[in-house]
Amino acid sequence: MPEVQKENFSNDTRVRSTVKNKRLLVAVHIHQFAELAYIMEGEVEVKHNKIKEVAKAGDVIAVLPYREHGYYVEQNKKVKYWMALFSENLISDIIYHESTSLDYNNLVFTPSPELKALIEAKMFDTNDKIIEPDFERTLSLKSLIYTIFSEALKHSPSKKEADTQNQTVSSDPVTKTISYLRANFTGDVSIEDCAKSIGYSSSHISHCLKKAFNMSFLQLRNDIRVNYAKHLLRFSRMSPNEIGFECGFNSEETFKRVFKQLTKLTPQQFRKNRVRKK
Repeated sequence: MPEVQKENFSNDTRVRSTVKNKRLLVAVHIHQFAELAYIMEGEVEVKHNKIKEVAKAGDVIAVLPYREHGYYVEQNKKVKYWMALFSENLISDIIYHESTSLDYNNLVFTPSPELKALIEAKMFDTNDKIIEPDFERTLSLKSLIYTIFSEALKHSPSKKEADTQNQTVSSDPVTKTISYLRANFTGDVSIEDCAKSIGYSSSHISHCLKKAFNMSFLQLRNDIRVNYAKHLLRFSRMSPNEIGFECGFNSEETFKRVFKQLTKLTPQQFRKNRVRKK
């Protein structure tokens, strides 16, 4: 089972960005935020879902939230790299776009010369601290992130090819459960439905989720639903009531209660806050 990093950058103005020159050795893990890495010197082996890729100088590694990944550099060798970690809110329209297949395909790609120059011009070193960039800096970083993921999608397979690849890759109960929920969370899915689909017992899934996230299946399902609701509140004109049903909640009251539990705001308050920040 991959290690689960529980730290979450839920505020989309908070970004961790750093440049380092060291041996990059990180066990296979998953986390709730997105990750970008640009290899400046050396090379690193990238592991995910029993797949191994090599990222060399000039390559980009693009990792979506909840995506299993790990890094390995041989002993006595170093790699110089820029890495940015940021909330899925920052790229929610990419994550929830129906044609996105980044969740299934290889993580490494070689950027165009234009994108490479843009990365090298815009990346910044913050000494591995969480920062809250000013508005101009945030926009600059967002433009870079969107450009990177735009090129990453061009290197991805078709949705049909991605689904086939995903079915052939063996992974652990936590990763399989997350993949199942992200594909089915808008329906009335239960842990029993998930168990039948991924081939593990309900009790084993519950045990693994408790150990990894200290969450139940229903809590994880609600977390994913609320993240999608936040996306719709930001980018659609649907009413909060319509959004609740679109995200899989069976009543407006349940949606409002769960949303406030996880965000400390009502859906209406969240939407108003987002409008003010634009």
